[in-house]
Amino acid sequence: DGVGTTQFSGQFRLDRDLSEAASNVLQLSIEYGYKDFVNRVAAARDMTFEEVDAVARGRVWIGATAQTLNLVDKLGDFDEAVAAAAAMAGLGDDYPVRYIEKELSFRETVALQLAGQARSLVSFERHSSSALEMLASQFNSRLGRLVRFNDPQNLYYFCDCSVSQD
Repeated sequence: DGVGTTQFSGQFRLDRDLSEAASNVLQLSIEYGYKDFVNRVAAARDMTFEEVDAVARGRVWIGATAQTLNLVDKLGDFDEAVAAAAAMAGLGDDYPVRYIEKELSFRETVALQLAGQARSLVSFERHSSSALEMLASQFNSRLGRLVRFNDPQNLYYFCDCSVSQD
């Protein structure tokens, strides 16, 4: 639902054809972004626009080929990239590294807990079919509860515990 007041209102809906005017705006935006990107690569790599454009044209190169084409200086792993960035920043050899990870959703947390329980159960009784049956039963029970949780805010109160009848 909505009300549009310009010629571009509703133009990017998937259930409608794109008008010629919207198509032209989209194409100009793509061309501008491409030229800006190639210019930045050319400046950073000390190459001309034409040299970068000749190897670019929307392609993605694997590392070794990118190095051959002068698009990267060196191949390495994550730690080497961090060390190079620290050196460029003048931080020396002793610098802190902090890993920032996305907070897990409720479902992801439960799935990781189930996987951890499965690992410990299987390693405890590696060759026991009854252990695997028990694991499958627990998994199905918890998964059945989990799929009923559909609050978009992921707000739940759930106790996965048992009550003693003693």
